[in-house]
Amino acid sequence: MQRRIMFLALAASVIATFALATPTQASYITTVTIADNTSLPANGLDTTWSGVGGSITDVQLLTPAGVTGVIGTDTVHLAFNSPLVAGGIVTFSFVSATAPISFVSGVWAVTLAGRDATVDVNSTLDGLQFSSVPITVPEPESMSLLIVGLAGLLGLRNWTKRRAKVAQA
Repeated sequence: MQRRIMFLALAASVIATFALATPTQASYITTVTIADNTSLPANGLDTTWSGVGGSITDVQLLTPAGVTGVIGTDTVHLAFNSPLVAGGIVTFSFVSATAPISFVSGVWAVTLAGRDATVDVNSTLDGLQFSSVPITVPEPESMSLLIVGLAGLLGLRNWTKRRAKVAQA
């Protein structure tokens, strides 16, 4: 009888842990480095990616200082606070739902003879490099439920031992 009760308590704690824990979707952070080899100062950069598994989020321009944004679901927009010198390096990161992803296209925003223009990114000449690493997300709800369930199981075990000693006396 005691073993059945302990088994039921353990089963209830495990079921509660899996039933109430919110499943998390693995995400990946991609870091991109690219150099402006257009021989013109760039005001911004737009890149398009495939295989992101939904919308790109949490875009961060690491160097140089500037403004970031997402256009659509798979395009990263960067606007530099001051024009990037020719040959200057841009490093940014973003979060996507899946990896591996691939670079589709990109354009540098430049000014030619007083007019705004774009120059296509040449991934080879511009030295495009990017890598994705998974973001680990702890599940505190799951762990706390497991601890509560195990504490209850140990308490039940001690209660049944005390009850058995009283019955023997």
